Amino acid sequence: MNGRVRTLILSDALNVRPRIGGRRGDILKIKLSQIKSTEPKREHGDISDLKQSIADIGLINPLTIDEAGRLLAGRRRFQAVKELGWAEVECYVLPVNGDQLKAFRIAINENLKRKNLTDPEVATAIKEYDEMKRKLEGSKSAGNPNLLQCGKLEGWTQDRTAQELGISQQAVTKAIKIATAIEEYPDLANYQKGTPVLKEYAKRERQKLIVQPMVESDIRIILGDMKGELARLADNSVSLILTDPPYAAEFLEAWQDLAKISARLLKPSGFLVAYSGQLYLDKVMKYLGEHLTYYWLAGVWLKGAPSHRFERHIQNAFKPILIYQKPPLAKQVEWMVDLLESPVADKGYHSYGQSEAPFVILLQSFSSPGELVIDPFCGGGVVPYVCQKLGRKCLAIDSDKDAYQTTLLRLQNDQAQI
Repeated sequence: MNGRVRTLILSDALNVRPRIGGRRGDILKIKLSQIKSTEPKREHGDISDLKQSIADIGLINPLTIDEAGRLLAGRRRFQAVKELGWAEVECYVLPVNGDQLKAFRIAINENLKRKNLTDPEVATAIKEYDEMKRKLEGSKSAGNPNLLQCGKLEGWTQDRTAQELGISQQAVTKAIKIATAIEEYPDLANYQKGTPVLKEYAKRERQKLIVQPMVESDIRIILGDMKGELARLADNSVSLILTDPPYAAEFLEAWQDLAKISARLLKPSGFLVAYSGQLYLDKVMKYLGEHLTYYWLAGVWLKGAPSHRFERHIQNAFKPILIYQKPPLAKQVEWMVDLLESPVADKGYHSYGQSEAPFVILLQSFSSPGELVIDPFCGGGVVPYVCQKLGRKCLAIDSDKDAYQTTLLRLQNDQAQI
């Protein structure tokens, strides 16, 4: 370990400053009783492995404190050595000259570089920093009289938080959403990643809303099994099956069922139009081809940052649209371009939700007003939602209760706006 280790009381450490440059200065041994952890009380998580490691081989990375003994970085290590009964611990002393905000910024910068922090922990720290700056600077908002009284022309923004912490503004926005969700539901802090926190938060918020049961109309939403529910429909009764089934390997059997059901239900020359993933596209097309006739392969360009498919080292920027037909061959209603644009995926209603824009084009191209459209994998309800807007009849099915309720809420809100 670089640097000399000396045991000092904190008053001696006040005169010791780290070197400027790539290396810090001396490592000091400070009495544990003099170190103050000023962070809000949080769960430390399971630190048993950390304690065992420190007990076996010692403290590899010293704590970081300011000249007043406030802990800047190393909360878990501090807790571990406390529980091990240590009397003193190795520390870097990083003077902040009493600037609490500087100390907080150092702590966050240190924590953002650590890989053992969960997303919720990082998000909470970012939100706390943003809130502290807003208290000092005022929030930037139209007509904020407090800023004028203080002689401040701008006020604090998330973008300025991002600049100070060296992260993107989008990362700050997401962090604040995650931290806010955890404040509402503290148990969400148990998640290691931030995206599941936001998904679960959205689900719980939806469940608070009152969803009216469906009344008889041209749009029907059913909670149930696809095969069981569609078995009740008459042969040759459906104009279009438009859907977005799950893509994972465990759902390949559902594609086989979809192909068989489509061959029975579709009217002659009726279409099955389905989104698909690429990983098992060969198998999916084989299943569909056993019961229907291949018509065309279209696609959706997913504008924005591509998703990373680590199983193939592919940055995925488009999604196939499989178009199959029940014989005899006949052209669709309207011309269409076979590469559609998706401005942004709509994840507000479902974790796999799609933008409604391509579905508008697909419905207009492959069906006419008043015709029946079926979506056997309803998800967030984009197909019945667009059918309601375009005057199509729709039967949508999903086996997931949350997806069912979400779709009802989406249609209910749309009807209220109309």
